Amino acid sequence: MAESVREKKKQQTRKKLIKTASRLFAEEGFQVSTSKIAQTAGLAHGSLFLHFPTREDLIDTVINNFFKSMNTRIHKVVANSGTLEEFLAQHLALLQEKEAFYTQIITNMTALPKTTQEKLFGHQSTLSAHLLILLEKEGQLTGIPPHLLFNTWLGIIHYYLQNKVMFAPDTSVIERYKDEWIEGYLHLVRKG
Repeated sequence: MAESVREKKKQQTRKKLIKTASRLFAEEGFQVSTSKIAQTAGLAHGSLFLHFPTREDLIDTVINNFFKSMNTRIHKVVANSGTLEEFLAQHLALLQEKEAFYTQIITNMTALPKTTQEKLFGHQSTLSAHLLILLEKEGQLTGIPPHLLFNTWLGIIHYYLQNKVMFAPDTSVIERYKDEWIEGYLHLVRKG
């Protein structure tokens, strides 16, 4: 019984560290110190390393959790016979929930641990596969190579997020442009 209470507390502490790190990474970038993360979470600095042996492990876990959650929710759209438009809208809604965090990821991609970069590529590939399933189902595959279809979608999003100061300095870039992006992308990929 005591072990399960101890294990439960350990899991709560781990979740608290992940949530705190995610918020601080979004606000300050991935260079934020582990001591600040621990302090903000109300824990001793050493406690962080009991859960995450290295800083890279913490970064990897936070980013991996973000993408796993996104892929799970996107998979439900596809599994429930969602449309391409629903997929695009859901993808943007999920990104908007963590817009500052996602912007930090794409802005600092090359500075992230190599293993994290590899996992990110895997997560993006999963999203790409879902997009292609919907394009195929709707009979919307054009002569454009499939990898370009998803990369074009990401390129639109990433360009605006990385240039937020030009496009939406005082508000969510995604909120401001999501309808235009969806409409424009659908126009690009649909035949005729």
